[in-house]
Amino acid sequence: MAVMAISMAAYALDLNSYAEGTYLVLIAQDGQENVINLVGGDSGDSYVTLTDVAFWQYGPEGTYAGFYFVIDGVAYGAPVDGTEAVLGNAMFNELVGETTNLYTLPTGYSYSICIQFNDGSWYCYVAKGLPTAVNELAADKTVASTRYYNVAGQQMPQANGLTIVVTTYTDGTTATSKVFK
Repeated sequence: MAVMAISMAAYALDLNSYAEGTYLVLIAQDGQENVINLVGGDSGDSYVTLTDVAFWQYGPEGTYAGFYFVIDGVAYGAPVDGTEAVLGNAMFNELVGETTNLYTLPTGYSYSICIQFNDGSWYCYVAKGLPTAVNELAADKTVASTRYYNVAGQQMPQANGLTIVVTTYTDGTTATSKVFK
């Protein structure tokens, strides 16, 4: 278990607003807390799947994501602030009550996050999914061309129905996306 050398201040979420239910609290780069209601599973566990964690990056060059939980109005976090969550084994990610210490994850991947209650304690289970599509921001790039393809791979003059859009930038890089128009 790696511990990030990041000093995070205590967060100011109004826990009274979350007195019932289970919530995941994601920390954005600007320190803002983003609250996501966790969905209950058949076994009584609560879980959420995150497909893009780019908006909640923090840390050196925005390479880690930080999170803690609120369960029935009580904050639960890592035993030590900045602890990297162990993937695939909840027993290594015990949650400590009355703290907003952050567990962290490397950004650039989708994750499924679940909390589980076992023998009087809460635990966090994390599974790493596929890489996300956000590898870099194209805000400062100039578009050289945009091409449209149907699902059969045939080029089209414009987007129509389910379309694959390939954008080529002047620096030679490309970006691909799917649109439905």
